[in-house]
This record gives sequence, C-alpha cells and structure tokens, in this order.
Amino acid sequence: MKKWILAGSAFAFAACLWAQEPQEIRGIIEESRDSVWYAGQVKAWDRVVMQDTLDEKAWRNLFEAAKGLSMVAPREGGKAMQAVLARMEQAIPGTFTYNISAYRVQQGPDNAFAEKALKQLPADIRDRGYDAILGYLWMMGDADGEGERADLFNDILRRQYEHGKYPSFILRYDYNQLQGMDEGGLFFGNGDMDLYGKVMLQRVLGVDTDKVLVVLPMLGMPSYRNALCRKLGIPSFPTRKVTTEEEYEKALCDMVEYLIRETGRPGYFATGARRPLENIADKLYNEGLVYKYSERPYDNIAAAKRHVEQDYHFDYLTEPEFRKETWWSGSEGLQLNYTVMLAHLVRSYREKGEDKKAERLYRILRASVENGHFSEERKKVYLDYLERWR
Repeated sequence: MKKWILAGSAFAFAACLWAQEPQEIRGIIEESRDSVWYAGQVKAWDRVVMQDTLDEKAWRNLFEAAKGLSMVAPREGGKAMQAVLARMEQAIPGTFTYNISAYRVQQGPDNAFAEKALKQLPADIRDRGYDAILGYLWMMGDADGEGERADLFNDILRRQYEHGKYPSFILRYDYNQLQGMDEGGLFFGNGDMDLYGKVMLQRVLGVDTDKVLVVLPMLGMPSYRNALCRKLGIPSFPTRKVTTEEEYEKALCDMVEYLIRETGRPGYFATGARRPLENIADKLYNEGLVYKYSERPYDNIAAAKRHVEQDYHFDYLTEPEFRKETWWSGSEGLQLNYTVMLAHLVRSYREKGEDKKAERLYRILRASVENGHFSEERKKVYLDYLERWR
C-alpha cells in the first residue's frame, strides 16, 4: 500500500509540472512561488522554446523560471540555470537576453557579459535585466561617481519610478527608515529590499539626499569600495584576503567600523543586516525601524519613541487601500517589521504611565498586520506577538 501511495504522489507531482501553462515570470521578491510551480514553469516555457528557438521572450521566461527555482531549490535550480544558459548560447548568442542571463549566473565586477548588455538595453523598462544592470553599475562604483554611467543609473531609477516599479508600501517603509536617521547618516543594507527603494527616493524624488547608502556585500569589491570612499572624502583601504566565513564576517565588521569612524557619521543598519555583523552586534541598538551603531550604551528606547512620535508617518498603515497594487506580493512581509521592531515600545509607554501613546501605537501596529495581505495563520503569529507587549 505504501508503495502505491508514493507512486501516486510522484505521478501527481509530475502531472502538476506538465499541467501548467506558461506564465510571465516575475522576480522572487515581487512574487514568491514554491519549487513545484517554478519547476512546472521550466517545463512550460521549455515547450514554448522548442516551438521557436529564436523567441527571446520565451528564453527569458525559461531562464527566469530556472532562476526562481534556484532560489527555493538551489541544487535543482542551479543545474537548470546552467542547462538553459548553455542552450541559449547556441540559439541566441550575442543578444541582450543571453548576455544579461549569463551575467546573472555569475555576477561580479568587470564582467564582459554585463558590459555587452549595457549597450543593448531594451526599451521596455519593465525588463528585469534593468535591476541587474543597476546592481552592476553600483558594484563598479558608477552609481557613487559622476559621468555618463552615473547618469544612466539615475535615469533607470527615474524610468522605473515613473512606471511604478515599487508599490507604495515599500517606498513608504523606506521613507520612514530614512526619516528616523540623523542627518548625514550611513545606512548599511544587504539587498534589493533594503536599498533600491531608498536610492530611488533619493535620486528621483530628492528625499534625504544627505544620507549615504552602503551596500554591505559590495564592500569587499575595490571598484565599489574606492568609489564610496571618494564620495565620503576618506582614504580607501586595501582588500583583505579571506578564506573562511568567519574571516569574511570579521573583515566586513572592520570595514563597517572604519567607515563610521573615519567619516564621523552615525551608522544605521537594516533589520536583516545584523546576521553577518555578529562581531559588532553588541554595538547595534534598536532605534525604531533601524539599528544604530554606538560604542557606548545609550537610551535607545527614548530615541525610538522620538521617531514614533515625531518622525515616522504611520497613517497609511491604518487607512484602506486607495489603489490596488496587486502586481507585487513577494515582499509584503516588510510591513511586519513595524510590529517586530516597535511592539516593545507599547509596554514601555504603559510602564511610564503614558497610556494614550501606548494605545495609539498598539492600534497602528495592529492595523499594520490586519491590513496586510497575509494568511490568517501568519497574522495570528504577529498579532499574538503584539499582545505580549500590550
């Protein structure tokens, strides 16, 4: 009986893969799917490619499906990406689709595929290759410099903004994080959701341009690091050879502290940036929606309350959706950071006898969870967490 059940499950899985119709593949931060769906889309788009081996749109979606699979099932997805890229090289060599895909398989500075793709940018700003190009220009130091490639970086951001690249909840969250920083602060972030919305606010809308965004994973690259140090007006520092994960994390912490020390600017960190910075975790204090670096203990609770009362814009969390923004569903968990980072302040207000402030913040945080597009199970987890601090 057990063998029959297993055989039936395998048959159902295979049937699911083949039953899928090809769908436009969006990035995993925009729309997160499971491995079964991505594997099914690899099969679906492969059928389209087999009908027309010159169809760049089909190749692009086939690659994106394999890329998405690699994010949730690295071993299977990695093999799929390499196989798709090898076939693309035979079918559509020299195209933007091939060059940008080849770059994304093995990203890094001074990349020949990225340089070719830069000269072949498509007219459609929705193309996900633009995100990879932004990352490449930043990595090469062009985003923090001047000249034609800096202008291109800013122009891509402008066009993405005008097209509506990011939903408002991301830009509003980024805006609040920037508002809670002191003038001239350094913001250290890891990836797309930490940084791209903020750089869009700065370069397109002129918001908080005194703050400097620092891409943590790029600090080990001389092209990026040297351009950043020139922008900050401080001497650069040589690359340190590292061979282990521990050495890398130690070197990263040293670079972070060097930037803060040499510039004299306050340092702030995205919520997800603490993991590779465990060596300086005892110097990072929750100051609202970000962690702030400090050599000495200070009243970070008072600072967080000041941001809640004076700096953060919360109304959108309690209001209905005035405009549906349904194209983005993969990063809505960002909104849950309000509860994670601020819930403890509700109890702090009550302990100080400030019940009105406590109740106001409680209502805001509860609405931020209830109004989000989360499952009822996920909502319950965060609402239960909030209740612990009430």
